[in-house]
Amino acid sequence: MAKYSKATFGQISGTVNNAVGSSWRGVNYLRDIAKKNSKGPSPDQLGVQAKMVLAAKYLARIRAVLNIGFADKKLNKITAYNAAVKEFINHAVVGEYPDLSVDYANMKVSKGSLTGLKSVTMTLDGNLLKLQWQNKLDKVLGNADDEVLVLLYNSTADDYMTNTSAFRNDGELTVELEEKVDSTFEVWLFCVSKDRKVTSTSQYLGNVQFATV
Repeated sequence: MAKYSKATFGQISGTVNNAVGSSWRGVNYLRDIAKKNSKGPSPDQLGVQAKMVLAAKYLARIRAVLNIGFADKKLNKITAYNAAVKEFINHAVVGEYPDLSVDYANMKVSKGSLTGLKSVTMTLDGNLLKLQWQNKLDKVLGNADDEVLVLLYNSTADDYMTNTSAFRNDGELTVELEEKVDSTFEVWLFCVSKDRKVTSTSQYLGNVQFATV
């Protein structure tokens, strides 16, 4: 942007070649017209955009869970949801643009310093998913009343469900799955302290296949 003298050039208003004339508080200015970017976004920029879209697709609906799972301020210096998005993009998104996909085994729904559950198993009986774990306590890094939060993602129906009906010292939890035809459920769980200030890093348990008769 440049100033000019009205006495020399006269009053300039509007566009002149690649410049625009204007006046503000009695001072006359000429500024260049911004050139349009005819190239469009680069492949790297498109890749970043695609990862952000993928993150929103998988995470936006479980923001309430992530606000719990990434609330550990000892590890996460940014907002819980932003920490979850960063973790998702850096570790769960695989492939090269435009062929991106999600690696569920590396998808974290919580990250924290609390001790996770030991020797976790899951079995499916009809539409009842039973989870069991060792309830021996680590009194330094875990408490009997730590809540166990289970997150299930029905990748067939693109739908989530949660269960928070058990505590660490219960040693087991049964989840009733929604009876949808031929569904695959991805399963995660993590522990959260009673005051919900500290969590364990989520554990991916794999998936179960549910088929209606």
